[in-house]
Amino acid sequence: MNFDELTSEIHYQTQPDPLFKYYVGCALFVLLCIGILQVIAVPQQHSILWFLLAAGCTFLVILVPFVWVGYLWTQIKDPHRELDVIPLPQNRLIRLLFHSSNRITGSCLRRTLLYFVIAMLISFFAIIDVIECDSGLENDDCKSPWYYTYSCALAILVTYSFFRIHFLL
Repeated sequence: MNFDELTSEIHYQTQPDPLFKYYVGCALFVLLCIGILQVIAVPQQHSILWFLLAAGCTFLVILVPFVWVGYLWTQIKDPHRELDVIPLPQNRLIRLLFHSSNRITGSCLRRTLLYFVIAMLISFFAIIDVIECDSGLENDDCKSPWYYTYSCALAILVTYSFFRIHFLL
């Protein structure tokens, strides 16, 4: 979405983004799809690739509660949106996740930083095997152009699925 007036654009971008949790879930799904493509197309001896992919999936799996707990707690405590104030969780961990979720979805800067981290992470995993392969070797381990095409298309899908991030970034 693009506005003609800069003030309208800034006002729109600074509003809380209730859909950000879905963007992170989509990024996790796409990273898992890239992992499935790598299982199919990449030989098992690329251990650094599998280690890095597991680390990226772990990062996104850890990030998911930080963006979903605020929504889930609100739906549990006030499913019909009748309360003016949602009661805070009593559990310390859930309260931490609840506040973190509200801070992330409510802050344009935090959402943009997470967008950059997630986009770079997914893009890195889409092309990591190209970097890892030695182009001078005459083996068939690195000759799967369709795999790279599909992985890059999935990475582009993630970068464009974050709708409330300004398109000029």
